[in-house]
Amino acid sequence: MNVTQKLLLFLGILFFQSSYAQKSKISGTITSKDNGEVLPAVSVIVKGSGIGTSSDYDGNYVIEASKGDVLEFSFIGMRTITVVVEDSNTIDVIMDSDAQVLEDVVVTALGIKRDKKSLGYSVQKVSGDNMNVVKSGNITNSLSGKVSGVRINKTNNMGGSSNVVIRGNSSLSGSNQALFVVDGVPVSNYFRNESNSDVPIDFGNIASDINPEDIESVEVLKGAAASVLYGSQAANGVIMITTKKGGTIGKKTMDITVNSSTSFGLLDRSTFPKYQKGYGAGYYGEKDWSNFFGEKNSGVATGQDASFGPAYSEDKKVYHWWSLYKSLGEEKYKKKGAWKYAENGPETYFETPITLSNSLSISGSDKGMTYRLSYTNHDEKGSEPNSSLKKDNFTVNTSYKFTDDLSSTLSVSNIRQSSIGRSRMGYNSNTMAMFRQWWATNVDLKEQKEAYEKTKKNISWNTNLDKNGNPQPAYWNNMYFERYENYTTDYRNRWLGNMSLDYKILDYDKLKVSALLRGALDTYSMDMDLRIAKGSNAMDLGDSGIEIDSGYFRGSRTSRILNYDAILNISFPITEDIGFVGLFGGNIKRDFVSYISSNTKGGLAVSGYYFLGNSLRDTAPPREDEEQVGLNSVYSNASFDYKKYLYMDLAFRVDQSSTLPKASNVYFYPSVSTSFIFTELFDIPTISFGKLRFNFAQVGAPAPYDVLIDRYKPLDNNGGIVSTLSSRKMNPDLKSEKTTSYELGLNLKFLENKLGLDIAAYHNLSKDQITYLPVSLSTGYADKVINGGEILNKGLEVSLNTYNVNMGSVSWSSSINWSLNRSLVVSLADGVDKITLGSYQSNVTVRATPGEPYGLIYGSDYVYDKNGQKIVHSEGPNKGKYKVTKTVNEVIGDQNPDWLLGWSNTFSYKGVSLSFLFDYQQGGDIYSLDMWYGMGTGLYEETDFLNDKGNPVRNKIADGGGYINPGVNEDGAKNETRLEVVDGTFGYGALPHKAFVYDASYIKLREVSLSYKLPVDNIKFLKGVTLGIVGSNLWILHKNLPHADPESALGAGNVQGISIGSLPVFRELAFNVKINF
Repeated sequence: MNVTQKLLLFLGILFFQSSYAQKSKISGTITSKDNGEVLPAVSVIVKGSGIGTSSDYDGNYVIEASKGDVLEFSFIGMRTITVVVEDSNTIDVIMDSDAQVLEDVVVTALGIKRDKKSLGYSVQKVSGDNMNVVKSGNITNSLSGKVSGVRINKTNNMGGSSNVVIRGNSSLSGSNQALFVVDGVPVSNYFRNESNSDVPIDFGNIASDINPEDIESVEVLKGAAASVLYGSQAANGVIMITTKKGGTIGKKTMDITVNSSTSFGLLDRSTFPKYQKGYGAGYYGEKDWSNFFGEKNSGVATGQDASFGPAYSEDKKVYHWWSLYKSLGEEKYKKKGAWKYAENGPETYFETPITLSNSLSISGSDKGMTYRLSYTNHDEKGSEPNSSLKKDNFTVNTSYKFTDDLSSTLSVSNIRQSSIGRSRMGYNSNTMAMFRQWWATNVDLKEQKEAYEKTKKNISWNTNLDKNGNPQPAYWNNMYFERYENYTTDYRNRWLGNMSLDYKILDYDKLKVSALLRGALDTYSMDMDLRIAKGSNAMDLGDSGIEIDSGYFRGSRTSRILNYDAILNISFPITEDIGFVGLFGGNIKRDFVSYISSNTKGGLAVSGYYFLGNSLRDTAPPREDEEQVGLNSVYSNASFDYKKYLYMDLAFRVDQSSTLPKASNVYFYPSVSTSFIFTELFDIPTISFGKLRFNFAQVGAPAPYDVLIDRYKPLDNNGGIVSTLSSRKMNPDLKSEKTTSYELGLNLKFLENKLGLDIAAYHNLSKDQITYLPVSLSTGYADKVINGGEILNKGLEVSLNTYNVNMGSVSWSSSINWSLNRSLVVSLADGVDKITLGSYQSNVTVRATPGEPYGLIYGSDYVYDKNGQKIVHSEGPNKGKYKVTKTVNEVIGDQNPDWLLGWSNTFSYKGVSLSFLFDYQQGGDIYSLDMWYGMGTGLYEETDFLNDKGNPVRNKIADGGGYINPGVNEDGAKNETRLEVVDGTFGYGALPHKAFVYDASYIKLREVSLSYKLPVDNIKFLKGVTLGIVGSNLWILHKNLPHADPESALGAGNVQGISIGSLPVFRELAFNVKINF
């Protein structure tokens, strides 16, 4: 080694030692300025060196750096901080939230992440934590009040369905439900609830299969421009769900999270009948009835399903329903009991609903991969006897980076759900309809329960005699026999799979080109059955009108949806000022559905055995149906920006649908959206951020399956088989429905992005409606399928948000979401003056009528004089009664609300967080069939009061009773005719439907949550423990609908605004524990 080499070696060693000596370990703690809490997972890098780390769960970090180096601290939702390393080796950092960053990135159509400020359409985001405050088991319910422009109607049934409509109903006969998308791929939201069928059961909608614990965020794409890339599938808007993923590729991490929740419910008495306590069973007051034993019964009509009988008197001893049954023993049979109001009324029928939800997730990352595995068990005990729902959800979500250019993702979920004793809906065989409409207030439910438990027979309170002179149910079964013998079961097994490959084709300078291939599977099988035990009240079970007292129904549905996408992405600057991001892709979607069902005929041959072979008569061939629907599509989106303040998106999609005729099965959907960030050009001191946006788009809906070609279907003819054409004439020349949408919006942020305002106005016109035109029966058909009709929806949405406003040591965030929608049926097809969307007992209908809002309620009304006063008959048999319109074609209500408002608040103080949500609906109408019948049968407290003379209104007129209907005679004079109060006086017998239409406004305290993060700094294996108490449906501050929840619905579907036999609300209180390891 020569001198020069030695010198170079010496200098190299000296330089290395010098460099090494200059580096030192820098450490510190990172906390939030908003609430003082530590911040885990903050990225800490030495700028320009490639050296980096992240803070641990306690907010601590350690990194090697030299004096003069610049450390950069960054975290989602916080402002990035840079700090120059000086002499100290300890650098503590306090990070401030950046409200704009919190919402900067949103997930849009096809699962594409976009900078929110660039969007020219409305997207509203709800975090996964916010969606999972209440462990409801159905994520759709968690959107109530949290997004403007979204209306959700839900049942109170265990596992019940929900109706989710964005910006109004756009289709007369098709579905108006929003499209559900998980990680960019549409999934099924099939629902089965048939409130008008003979056996109406609410099996829920299967969006409830999505596990709330797996949700990272939910974005609601409201307008056509936002959802156009999904084409005809997204005519009603999109609910975009992004699921949780693992850690960050390249970092070796592992996190374990355990969540446990226990909730129970308490009956909200304001949503259940308050009965009058003065009168018992009967229709006609106190009459000289002969009872079932051939002797008088003190004026009591034993077993009648009304409460217009004699006044209660405990000194009066009468035969009750239990007096008629030998099987109840000598202590009951032919014995009398006191005539009194029941000690155990229908409110004691309910059991305490309890829900247990437990979940475990393991997530992490390593070199080249991320993973997340989760399992959730949901175990729900319903409020009705013998009702339960169990759900197991398994999910695996992984990503793998093969090379710097090639990566993949794989997600698989399996959901297994089973239930027993789902709730009935509507009128028939619905225990709630019995309690609300046809009930005798002297019936003690404890005695009904004891009668069932002792005999296991249908010992009903509502009786008549069979042909052998034995008591039998007249109309209603014993409610415990109904729940433990006549119940449904169902089981669903669902698989969701999603796999993608992402390849970076080119990354040269500023030109980036990549390709995405994605395949997805959504498949499930669903089995359901219904058993009707021998001795039940006769009912029709698809038995061609032959009355039966028992039976068995079984059905099975299988569905498979395949989705394939190929997307090419490209981005590059066109000039120094103009940027471009584009995509071009194609989609192939295939739906396969099969359904088969059958039932016994004539009843069960052998009691207690439930299978189709146990049929008294030969069963008919199974009812079978199969659907195969194909959709082929191409789509493209081109995004331009000018100096990051002016943006424009041009998008289109072309769909080819198998449900339309070949000559017209291809349709084109365009979209143009723009946004202008004016605060980038103009310095407005009071405004931190300002954007104007505008868009135009067209989307549509294809024809439903099986409306093109007439075909024969098998018909059961009491054991014989014939084929018949449908009574509906199909149309081989149909075209798709189409909605043209315009939207104008304004985004403003103030006070350094602490206060945000979003306003949107929209105008949506839907035309070429697929409807049904009535035709002469002489044609052999009842109606035919046609295109025709237009619906207009226009509205306004306002969202006002505050983000982490500091009030001393307390941080406050708030969100107000307000919206209104005005719908109008502009026209129907030529020759059609109305479309009946639904019809119900008492001849009330819900219709679409030209020139009127969608879904008006029609029925009978009062007759009014010129001053708007109700007219009363002046003479004849109806003297003193109100005059009622001769037809049921009067508009009596509008189901559409005037406006909706949701207001949420969150307060944080160190480890304590308190949040609450109010939900407000103003206006809209609801017709109560419960009140129509229940007031007529004398159930409710409103039917027992003191009249104008100060006497019980049900007393005979001769005894000072009776009632005068407020109004005027036909000559205009004040009505002074006093009526005897009998069954029907206050309900179905004397009043029009209009009397039972109520303002559907309500104010609800929807959610309250209190949580506390325990300090775990000294417990090495714990990263965090959070304890929480959550209340839901705690308080209805205001409502006008008596004895029921105005939000309760007939389930998912286009017909709302009708209240029939709904379950009451239960106030729920939950205790939650979350542990991170």
